[in-house]
Amino acid sequence: YIKDQGWPFAIFFDKNANRWAVGPHDTENREDSWSLMSERTSAFDITEAGEFRFWTDEASEVEVRCNDCNPKEVRSKESCSWQGECDKTTKMCVCKEGYFGDRCQHHGPCTELIMQVAFEGSRGTQNSGQHESFDLLYQEDDEPLMWLGFPVYSQKVSSRCMFFDGGRWNVIQLKSNIHSDVLDALGEFSRHDVLYISEHSNSGSPTNIVFRAMLAAEEGDDDVPNFLNIGRLGETEFNVVCADCYNGEEGISLCADGSGKGTSKNGICKPVKSEVHGPVNRCNCEPGFLGPLCHTRPAEGTIKLYLDHGSGHCEVCGEANDWSLWRLDGINQTCLSFPNGPVFFNGTNGTFARHLGLNLNMTHFSVFVSSNNATSEGNLCQLEDGTKEIFAFSRNMTLENQIEINKAVHLKNIESYYGDIIDPEGIDCNTETRVDPGICDSATNLQHAWLHLDMKVTPINKYE
Repeated sequence: YIKDQGWPFAIFFDKNANRWAVGPHDTENREDSWSLMSERTSAFDITEAGEFRFWTDEASEVEVRCNDCNPKEVRSKESCSWQGECDKTTKMCVCKEGYFGDRCQHHGPCTELIMQVAFEGSRGTQNSGQHESFDLLYQEDDEPLMWLGFPVYSQKVSSRCMFFDGGRWNVIQLKSNIHSDVLDALGEFSRHDVLYISEHSNSGSPTNIVFRAMLAAEEGDDDVPNFLNIGRLGETEFNVVCADCYNGEEGISLCADGSGKGTSKNGICKPVKSEVHGPVNRCNCEPGFLGPLCHTRPAEGTIKLYLDHGSGHCEVCGEANDWSLWRLDGINQTCLSFPNGPVFFNGTNGTFARHLGLNLNMTHFSVFVSSNNATSEGNLCQLEDGTKEIFAFSRNMTLENQIEINKAVHLKNIESYYGDIIDPEGIDCNTETRVDPGICDSATNLQHAWLHLDMKVTPINKYE
């Protein structure tokens, strides 16, 4: 068997070893150049060859099966994943639109891959807040360009190419995005050309798969063939998502609504016209929600409350709770109390309350401090007697990313004092103990308290 794309490899039976082997087909000494070999077998059916091992005797994940579908079977569509028909002549699946793969098992191909964390050197697209995307490449007949049966993508500005090599998705540099030049580059590429590489995968799409930078190979690895040695990998993780949303009839990804649920019934997925791909579906996010699938909420991050009863030892609530800000979306929920109720200080004239409220609306983010000892949020985020706004900033900023906030609110046992905004380094706790959030909801006998805001807010210009 000869591989028709990529490295010139063949699968052949080595009669001297009584094993099936994988090696280059363009050499006279094929039996001495194998890279994978099966267990000993007398079967001439390669699908019965059993486990394949590398020349180093390490086990591999190689699986060989016949791609032929059987058009005579009553349930022939089942062998094509119910998404295609088995061709009687070629015994290959002919997939219906929106599916591909030797068994029509993959949905797509995706037309646009958007980076969540940009590869080094990638450039951001104007006003989108997303880093440069990878677009599906097409042949001259407008059919998707495929390599080893998988789609090929490129970045226009940086001329980088993303493709599947049979085990991993790779990113290499191209001279041009012309499909003939791309195929030439793929046919000649080696591991030395790879800029970024994914984890092992058999998925038809590189979405939700971690990529890392390909670094130089370790010293002393010169004897390891290139097809085995992927070198050292960088620590930073990169990933992409598919921008094609599902509208109930076609598409791939689900748009998230304000509840955080991905569904095709929320009406967010809309048909649009792409200059590159023609008619496609894209998420039209609710105000304040960002990202190709609307997964970035208007407010994200963590908030922690430090309580000091006068000893310098602090009880800490909310640490590592990524759900603290979930409800604060600026539309359905504009005011969030944290903790859930007021906290009480011992002042010179007795006990008094302080109630903290985080306010997010369509124009601003702000922090309110109230002397109201009611436990409900009520009018907590409104300027009235006994309530002061001690911190605010406009969301109307020309930024491509979320607005980062890393500040702390300081409260103390002086009744006329409604708090200051300080840097987190000003939180004065000698020791700390993490406690149940319920303890903080109505804490008493306080001398000091700090509310640490480590969060991000989406700017308004993102969705105008």
